[in-house]
Amino acid sequence: MQRKKISEGKSWNINREISSFSEEIFKEAYQSVAGILSEKLANRHFMNSYLSRLHQIIRSYESELQKYGEKGLALINRYNLEISKDFNNGSRGKMMVFLKLANEEKYNEAHIFSLYNNLDSWQKKSNPAHINNTIEKVYTGGLNDLLGQMTGFIHERKREYLTAKAIIKNFYTLGIINDVNQKILEISREQNVFLLAGTNHLLSRIIHEDEAPFIYERTGTRYEHYMIDEFQDTSSLQYANFRPLIWNSLAQDQFAMLVGDVKQSIYRWRNSDWTLLAEQVEKDFNTFGTQVKTLDTNWRSSRNVIAFNNGFFKHAARALQANLNNKAPNDIPDEDLPEGFDFQIMEAYQDVVQKMPSGKTAEEGHVSFSFLEADRKEDFQNSAIEAAVNHIHELINNGFAISDICVLVRKRNEGTAITNALLSGDYHPENKTLPVISNETLQLSSSPAVLFIINHLKFIQNPDDKVLESFIRLHWERHQRENSESQFNASDVFHDPSRIRTWEEHLAFLSEKQTFPLYDLADELVRLLPPAIRKEQGIYIQTLLNSINHFSSRETADLALFLDEWDKSIRYDSVMVPENQNAIRVMTIHKAKGLEFKAVVIPFCNWELDASRQQNLLWCKPQKAPFNQLELVPVDYEKSLADTCFAKEYLQELMHQYIDNLNLMYVAFTRARHSLTVFCQRKKKAPTDLVTVSDLLWFHFTSRETDQEALPGSWDEGSFKYLSGQPIPEKRKEENKEKNRNERRPFKTHRLETIETFSFRERISIHSESTEYFDDEAVEKGASYGKIMHRLFEMIEVRSDLNNALKTLWFEGKINEFEMAQIRKSMEKWLSKPEVQSWFDGSCKVLSEVPILDKNIHRPDRVMLRKDETIVVDYKFGKEDTIQHQAQVKGYMKSIKNMGHPNVKGYIWYVPHDEIVKVDYEAIQGKLF
Repeated sequence: MQRKKISEGKSWNINREISSFSEEIFKEAYQSVAGILSEKLANRHFMNSYLSRLHQIIRSYESELQKYGEKGLALINRYNLEISKDFNNGSRGKMMVFLKLANEEKYNEAHIFSLYNNLDSWQKKSNPAHINNTIEKVYTGGLNDLLGQMTGFIHERKREYLTAKAIIKNFYTLGIINDVNQKILEISREQNVFLLAGTNHLLSRIIHEDEAPFIYERTGTRYEHYMIDEFQDTSSLQYANFRPLIWNSLAQDQFAMLVGDVKQSIYRWRNSDWTLLAEQVEKDFNTFGTQVKTLDTNWRSSRNVIAFNNGFFKHAARALQANLNNKAPNDIPDEDLPEGFDFQIMEAYQDVVQKMPSGKTAEEGHVSFSFLEADRKEDFQNSAIEAAVNHIHELINNGFAISDICVLVRKRNEGTAITNALLSGDYHPENKTLPVISNETLQLSSSPAVLFIINHLKFIQNPDDKVLESFIRLHWERHQRENSESQFNASDVFHDPSRIRTWEEHLAFLSEKQTFPLYDLADELVRLLPPAIRKEQGIYIQTLLNSINHFSSRETADLALFLDEWDKSIRYDSVMVPENQNAIRVMTIHKAKGLEFKAVVIPFCNWELDASRQQNLLWCKPQKAPFNQLELVPVDYEKSLADTCFAKEYLQELMHQYIDNLNLMYVAFTRARHSLTVFCQRKKKAPTDLVTVSDLLWFHFTSRETDQEALPGSWDEGSFKYLSGQPIPEKRKEENKEKNRNERRPFKTHRLETIETFSFRERISIHSESTEYFDDEAVEKGASYGKIMHRLFEMIEVRSDLNNALKTLWFEGKINEFEMAQIRKSMEKWLSKPEVQSWFDGSCKVLSEVPILDKNIHRPDRVMLRKDETIVVDYKFGKEDTIQHQAQVKGYMKSIKNMGHPNVKGYIWYVPHDEIVKVDYEAIQGKLF
């Protein structure tokens, strides 16, 4: 994978691709066969054999075509013709296909079929008569027959060839997905956790199509009636788990109700399957009889909004169905077409027409569509932002409250773009900023204060990054000069000696603070920000600190790990603000499902109807040998699949893509109560195919002859605008204005003051266990002193371990910075004694505080093992008591000698007194006896 990306000039980093592939683990199609697949993928012999067979199919096909190319060239040369000169269009002509095939170059397959039985496409009108006569001779002399053989070969073998290429393209991806899945299972077992994503599959294994009584027995519960809401978002596995329970309920003459709308199914990427509601439920419960109740009255929207949606979605469903039918290959067998392929879209929208409620006052409402000319998406986005902000300004002037307006977008980055435009005021006709609420688009990464902190953390992690250094220096200088009246000069930041000194002081500050825990380090960086910025962006800063605290509570509080998580997900976290505010809402269409707004603005209505360009993986079950040796294979969703053994899966996915995106339009357009405003993309050349939703809307407004009903409102062919009604909100009674305003604000809000931060030492201080640790006059008074020093010596195996050992004591709260410096000075002196240097030079194996199991447990301070001797050292930090201490060390020596260690020597080291006493084991034994 890396080699391929590098050869294509792309980044060698494949982390993002692996992360994207790994999401496939949670697809129900993969989970259903994960166990069987895992066993086969672990069989290296099987996998090599399968891969070899795929390569053989590909090589055989390409080799055969190469031979056809060589035969064609031989025939042409036999008649003394020049392929690049004598035939029609010369070196750019169709006959060049023989040369390209022979040289294994990229060729146009359509040229083979267009040349066959078509002499006119061979001859060039400007040729001399004898040349064209010779071309006719080669035509009848075998070359046309060769083309016939080629077309027959392609028809017979191409399907198998393209299938092998499709599978082999993601063959290694399948291995990666399996490896990630196995690693997830391993980690889950180690940590004794279970992924929620596997719940449906687990329940399916438990239930295993058992009868309801057995299921109730296993779960310990029983239900008589069932009501499942939002059923169009139910997955196949979820439905399989519920089906026996619903069946049992109906069999006992109980009640079950499923509520949903196929047209609002927009969560297929979460495994939802709208076909369950569209057809499967009625098939499964046909025995009991089903009653379909359609709610055909719209209590939300105004008359013009309802009228437009009724007409558009009926027309759009027919247009998409016709377009879908044209995508199927002409020679595809009927059995390779998905069930309902030629009518499924129209059937899903057969009940789309809605009525106005009879007792409700008819509000006229407003609908407008504008087509903005732009060939590139970037240009359209800029034009759409300007047009949308101007229209929002018009809505407010016409009487809509700011909180009445919602901007709907397809993608999160589009939401960020329109949010920034509204907040900046750059696109506003009066350069006014407009308040915005969007929990999805007010991301942490949009805050300069947050980026200032994050880039500091990245710089601490990678101080050689000059780009980060430049960013920090510029922003640091700007913050320092916030209240200064002098003009900011970026050049001075890098060349003014005083600025350089300021930066060096700042580097010293960072060097001092980088040892702090992650949260405290971030808090120290917050304190660098001026109070005005902390007040203005306090909510962003607090959200960042909360994210750091949450990360530290569930992961290792490691800076590198946090920064990696920041780039992956935390940067997209949004600040949480109350929604009942007087501000414009900006949200994705998915988030808006189930909500309603008085005025809806859709600035970027130009997403694609078919997402094949995004190279989504499609899980297919091969039905034909030899491909069906694997139960499931991932293939790229692309047009070429229509000519493979996976044509049925491709066409089914294409149908689902069409319905998904039509459903997105339906959800977006039906959120509006009074005003619906949409901006579409129009290229200079009119569309000839339905590629985007803009094309579909263009077709609706311009191809009126294909519609069965008149278009409500008016379409202006000069300005490319559709208008129905005016954007004027319904009138409210004066006495209800204050009531409605209070309903939007059921609580009082209070603006937070500047975020309060305190230095690390002000917020927390390390409690020392004794204030007399290192008081030279009280060395012998404090028992804790000896414990600390024993702990220090225990961590020092060689002299170079001193610094790390001191840092550990400081971190554990045993000593402070001043005491650490004092100890370091004394230890350097003690470890420099000639008698002990060999003890700490790494020349022996060291056992510190290791217990000796004898009649009683002994724990000598330090035992050093060499080939020819064993040394025992006991540290003392109090009063000298030679007789008692020697007896203690003698006991250690005796136990070690009984274990078989040679030449045992013992020492007592009175460390503060700078005295080492050798223990003579034999002499002591003599005195005792």
